[in-house]
Amino acid sequence: MRPLKKICAALLAAVTALTALHIGTLTTHADTFFDEGDFRYAVTSGERLWVAKYLGDSSEVELPQTLGGRAVVGVYSRCFENTAVVSVTIPEGYTSVGSFAFSGCADLQSVDLPSTLKNIGIMAFNGCETLESVDLANTSLEAIGFAAFNNCSSLKAAELPGTLASIGENAFCNCTSLQSLTLPQELATVPEYAFYNTALTDIVLPASVTALEGGCFGGNPALTRVFLPETVESIGSAAFDGSTAIYCFENSPAAEYCAEKGLENAKVFASVVGDANLDGRLNINDVTAIQRHLAEYERLWQPELLLADSDGDGEITVEDATRIQMILAEFGI
Repeated sequence: MRPLKKICAALLAAVTALTALHIGTLTTHADTFFDEGDFRYAVTSGERLWVAKYLGDSSEVELPQTLGGRAVVGVYSRCFENTAVVSVTIPEGYTSVGSFAFSGCADLQSVDLPSTLKNIGIMAFNGCETLESVDLANTSLEAIGFAAFNNCSSLKAAELPGTLASIGENAFCNCTSLQSLTLPQELATVPEYAFYNTALTDIVLPASVTALEGGCFGGNPALTRVFLPETVESIGSAAFDGSTAIYCFENSPAAEYCAEKGLENAKVFASVVGDANLDGRLNINDVTAIQRHLAEYERLWQPELLLADSDGDGEITVEDATRIQMILAEFGI
């Protein structure tokens, strides 16, 4: 129960602090507001125009792209908080979704995000229990805030764009239906409880990841295996459940971690270039494994892909199988 208590305490502390200080993404005492049609607008520093509140009564909302010839740049903090909105379309040109913008929208089923979106604020979609999918992959996201999708219990997939550099703690915590996850190739740190209590079964960590913080993939009983690349240098407390089988290469920080923790489920492999079936040897079976992968009979997994790339070009092609055959012929194996 300690991880859950820590999560709840952290969320409560964050909400309390933000409420007490009247701080939400983009909110300052200098902002001015006015009503026009179905919307209240905010004018922030630099004369930027934001949608601050929906005043209409439709459950399906399409946000304005411009007002009086001026571009609208984002969804203001708490704009739709605790409303009964079902679907929202955010047009091109918007760059931010503010803190708590859709928090508590338990009926929200769909939200269309623009390719121009760069930031999602603190707890922006917290508690959107019926939100099943959100297209993040086709955005220009650079940052996802603390607990942004916390308690989105119907969310099934999260494909994060390559532009994403920062994920907040608890970002996808308690997304209990989340089964598919694609992490950006430039991500360096998976923060505390970012994907705690989900339905993930398999995780692919990009080689850019150097740190896994406490509880980041904990509370995931369905997670049966995860490969930790040699780039991972630090692993926090309870980053994984005890039942998770950690796969790694020998002489890596991950292998040292597994040895220190006495993890019985750990699978430590020798790093033999061309060893596509992870048996620690280079033989004709590796050629067969690559051929089956290319024919789409049996796809190679992440560590297998790394070793199968015998020519180091970042792709698995017939040339990799040919190279292994040449090595075997040369040494008479």
